[in-house]
This record gives sequence, C-alpha cells and structure tokens, in this order.
Amino acid sequence: MRKGKIHRRSVEYNLTEHCNLRCRGCGHASPLLPEKFASLAAFRADLEALAEAFHSDELRIVGGEPLLHPQLLDFLREARRINVADRIVLYTNGVLLYKASVELWQLVDEISYGQKTESADKPVS
Repeated sequence: MRKGKIHRRSVEYNLTEHCNLRCRGCGHASPLLPEKFASLAAFRADLEALAEAFHSDELRIVGGEPLLHPQLLDFLREARRINVADRIVLYTNGVLLYKASVELWQLVDEISYGQKTESADKPVS
C-alpha cells in the first residue's frame, strides 16, 4: 500500500489482439487471433475504476501490436488524464514507428520494442 492505494510495479492493457507480424513463438498468440480492437469507453471505465484504489509505477500498453489501433493517441491521452501510473510504456514490435506522430512520442515515457527500450524523448534510430 502506498498513499492508501494498492501499489504494483506495472499493469498492462491490451489494445489489440492481432499483430502485423507472425513471429514464431509469439507469447500472445497474436498470429492466430482475428483483428480485434479494445474499446476506448471500456478502457476509460476500467482505468477510472482502477485508479480509485490502485496506482502503478508503469502502465504498459501492449497487444498484439498497439500501433495498429486507430485510436491509439486517444487511449494515451486518457491514460495521462486518469493517471493510474507514473509512466506510460508502449510495447511494440517497432515496425510502424516510422509512422508515429510527434504527439505519440510526447504521450509516452518509453517505447519498448524487441529487446530494446528507448526513452520517448530520444528519436529511435
């Protein structure tokens, strides 16, 4: 407990079930799953309810491949507003990062891809 709330190092939220790659040994079974996107309204309700009794060091935005979600920026804005975690970390395979908007980099604290993690204030090379 910290400041009257349950505290954990991290909490994850799956924005997508599917992925744009078919990696052998995928631990999320994403290559086998149909296209499915999380609902922004459900995300908002889940995080608002969670924030009443819980706080985390990290909110991990995961998938499938979260960069495939057409409302990704809306989810990140809501995560910032609700403040259930100190940091937002986006877990991605990195393939679509070249399309990422400046706002995406501003909304996340870190981007984790493959075996590498980058601070969001540094461009990924």
